[in-house]
Amino acid sequence: RKGRPTEIIARPAVVMAAMVQYQVLTQMGGNAVFAGRGLLARILYCLPPSLLGSRDAAAAPDPEPVLQTYHDLVQSLAEAFFAADELQILRLGYEAGQSLTALQERVERASGPEGPEGILADWTGKYVGAVCRLAALLHLAAHGPGAVDRPVDADTFNRAEAIGEYYAAHAARAFVAMNIDKGANDAQYLLAHLSKSSRNVVSARDVFREISRDRFPHMTTLRPALGVLVDHGYLVPLDQTQL
Repeated sequence: RKGRPTEIIARPAVVMAAMVQYQVLTQMGGNAVFAGRGLLARILYCLPPSLLGSRDAAAAPDPEPVLQTYHDLVQSLAEAFFAADELQILRLGYEAGQSLTALQERVERASGPEGPEGILADWTGKYVGAVCRLAALLHLAAHGPGAVDRPVDADTFNRAEAIGEYYAAHAARAFVAMNIDKGANDAQYLLAHLSKSSRNVVSARDVFREISRDRFPHMTTLRPALGVLVDHGYLVPLDQTQL
C-alpha cells in the first residue's frame, strides 16, 4: 500500500492485550484510522463491572501449583511449536465440525437485513473465526503439544461458543460506549476544535480551512457535523444558507 516491495514474514505472531480506562475506550470510536482499517472489528471486548468498593486488601496470591502448571504449559507449547519444521494444524472432529456449520448458519441468518449494522456488523462477520481460535486455545490448553495429534471435540467447541457469546454481548456494549456514529464523532471532533477558540461568530468556510483534510476532505463532508451541532444547540446559524 505504500509503494514499497512486498514484505514477507516467515513466522508471523501478533498478540495484543490492552487494559484501558473506560474513557480511552469511548475515544477509540472517534479514531478514523482504527475504524476505517478494521481494527475495532478484530478485538474481543470485555467490560467487567468495577470491583471498586468491594476489593479485598488482603487477597491471597494465586496458588503456586496453578502458576507452575500455567508456566509449564505455555513453555512446553512455545518450545514444541517453535522447533517444528512445518506448520502445525489443528483439526475439528466430526461433531465439532457439525457445531461449526450450525454456528456459521446462525450467524449468516442473523446478518441479514434485520441484523447488526456498521462496526457491529463488521465484528459479527469475524465472529465465527474468533470462536474457532478460542476453541483452538482451549484444545491446546487441555492437551499441550499433543493437541495436534487429536481432533478438537464437540465439547471444546461448544465451550468456545459459550465464551464467544460472552464477548459478543460485550462487543455490543463496547460499541455503544464508543458511540461509533460518524456524524456524532465528527460533531464531537468539531466541537472540540471550536471550544479552543474565543470567537462567538465563525463561518463554515473558516472552520473548513482550519481543520484536518484527512477527516473533512471537502466542504460537503463538514456540513453534516455542523448540522449535528446545530440540532443539539451548540451552534445557532445566522444564515441557514451557510450550512
